[in-house]
Amino acid sequence: MASLDQYDIDQLRNKPYSDTRSLGQMYRHLIDETTFFIDRIEICISTNDHAQEEAFPFAAAMLKNNDFPEEVI
Repeated sequence: MASLDQYDIDQLRNKPYSDTRSLGQMYRHLIDETTFFIDRIEICISTNDHAQEEAFPFAAAMLKNNDFPEEVI
């Protein structure tokens, strides 16, 4: 959030191309997504539900290889 201070409102609103996000929209997206995933992490570490279950093979391979696809799973 502090890094936003280096930009003025015009820089945050500027869209370099009509079909892209502005810098402000990109920051908002990163903040929202980070918050979403931190919430999921907190849920995971607060319970042992499913702790003894095995990961699906594709998920285990993805985690082992640190290879997350650019798509919703």
